[in-house]
Amino acid sequence: MMKATLSLALVVLACAASLAAAAEEEKMLIPWDAGKCLESVEGVDGCLMDIIESSFTGQIHLSRDCCQALEGIGDHCFSKIFSFFPDSSAPLVKAFCASQLAGAPALALLPTKGM
Repeated sequence: MMKATLSLALVVLACAASLAAAAEEEKMLIPWDAGKCLESVEGVDGCLMDIIESSFTGQIHLSRDCCQALEGIGDHCFSKIFSFFPDSSAPLVKAFCASQLAGAPALALLPTKGM
């Protein structure tokens, strides 16, 4: 169990580093408005890491503040951020955040392989 947790943590950290590097590169290569896509999410403590972890673990756990940041970025930015993750995660994150912002308790699970 300890090895699995450590392995997951290393994968999440590697993905976070890769995403952060890609975000910096993206800010330099495309117009400034596209670079703003990640700035809203990065401004919320732990949000980017929670998005990465949720997408790779299959369990979506985002704070209300993180959902508000995602809600405010618009569909264009939302699709840019989630282009790094499995196709099924973006609609589930949107649904999770919609219920989170509506005040309903929510737990979203991404489909697992073999189901």
